[in-house]
Amino acid sequence: MGGQNVPPAGGREEFPLSRDPGTRSFGRALFQILVLGIFLPAGMIWAVGQVTTRAAIAFLWDGLSEEIAQHSVERTLRYLETGETALAYNASVVALELVDPADRREMLGYLHAGLEANPNVTWYTFAGEDGVYLSAFRQAEGGVRLTWREQEADGARYRDFDVAPNGEWSARPEVVKPYDPRTRSWYQEALAADGVVWSKPFLFASGPPGFILSKKAVGPTGEAIGAWAIEYEMAYVSRFLAGLEVGTRGRAYLVTADGDVLPMLATEWDISDDG
Repeated sequence: MGGQNVPPAGGREEFPLSRDPGTRSFGRALFQILVLGIFLPAGMIWAVGQVTTRAAIAFLWDGLSEEIAQHSVERTLRYLETGETALAYNASVVALELVDPADRREMLGYLHAGLEANPNVTWYTFAGEDGVYLSAFRQAEGGVRLTWREQEADGARYRDFDVAPNGEWSARPEVVKPYDPRTRSWYQEALAADGVVWSKPFLFASGPPGFILSKKAVGPTGEAIGAWAIEYEMAYVSRFLAGLEVGTRGRAYLVTADGDVLPMLATEWDISDDG
């Protein structure tokens, strides 16, 4: 009929979506609320997870780094602590008169045995109140040398011996040149102290840099007769430190009581004193 709506084919009547602007705005707002309701909590959970993960990683790394550092310190102390043990033993053998500092060759044999018993040590030394200097030391090219320096009018007479693998001594030509251990800071500091003294780093008379652990030598009756010294060359210590595993990229250094980092190479040293 003229004024009636005729249903479409199939008998189903269709109703168009509302075009009312208010209805569309409400739909968009509802959609945005739903999106925020889904993603906002998820984002908060992600952010909290990130913070928690970073905090956990930082906590674990702090613990791991402290453990790595402590392990490195303990290994380094074990490397160096043999010196204090050796000095304590030296004091006892002299007090018990098991060795006689006046017998120079006997003392050289004792010092050589001490050096062999302490592979981390570079020089194993006794210096007397009469100015004698006796030491067994490792040579850079390999092997061990013994040095006996006795004071004379023109200086110290050097009597050096190379030690063969079978233990035999081979004498080197004697020379006389200035050297008196009593003028050295490590000797004077040892006599002034009751315990063990760690020297400041310096250049050894032989050339390479290092440091000395020294202690006053006391005779059987308690009088000071000189000083014992355990010497570490930085070349050997540097190789030891380089071998420490400090994480994947870490590196170990020695630091003085003043906070100075000990350089590894002789060219980095600016020290005029020697041993």
